[in-house]
Amino acid sequence: YQRRVHGPSNGLGLFRLPYTTTEAEIWEKVKPLGAHSVKMVVKDGMFVGFCFVYFHGVEQASQAKDALTGDTVGGQTYDIKFAAKAKGPGRGGRGSRGVHWG
Repeated sequence: YQRRVHGPSNGLGLFRLPYTTTEAEIWEKVKPLGAHSVKMVVKDGMFVGFCFVYFHGVEQASQAKDALTGDTVGGQTYDIKFAAKAKGPGRGGRGSRGVHWG
């Protein structure tokens, strides 16, 4: 099985984060890069190690992806991929349903 690789979008998925990562830690990294939304993925009340970060445009998300590549949280390097579906005005949803990464 090979996961599809998606082109740039205004959303980034941050994966392989420590389970102890807080939303405040993510905001500290992404707010200076222009992020407007962070969605921590939680199951049964516990963070599951990945989140989605959204920007106002594809260019901003691309620059943020470049800036965050190789970064660490809690001493652990995390993976960054573009979200398959862009999030914009009027879009949303619950959890990661309908969002794929690549």
